[in-house]
Amino acid sequence: MSVIPEMLAKSRYDFAVLDQYIFYYFYRLNDKQRPIDIFQHHYLIPPVTSSVAFKDKMLRDRFNYELKKFKQGEGYAKIVEAYLGRMEQVALTGVL
Repeated sequence: MSVIPEMLAKSRYDFAVLDQYIFYYFYRLNDKQRPIDIFQHHYLIPPVTSSVAFKDKMLRDRFNYELKKFKQGEGYAKIVEAYLGRMEQVALTGVL
């Protein structure tokens, strides 16, 4: 898996079909500042959000509330940056 980003960066491959987070993790494994603007996204499958199942509606609502707060704070960004480096928002959500 780790060679796919390198092959694309060196123009040895024209395209790859894989999860973008896994791709960027391996692409920036040793250098979190590597430029990502050399790649172009084409979403073949619409993005799928993760979900968690709860039997207790109140627990679900509390979880969703706290998760929303966490994602808006600095903690979430720090985790993403630790694994992927600083990512431009468009790279992770939209077509480049």
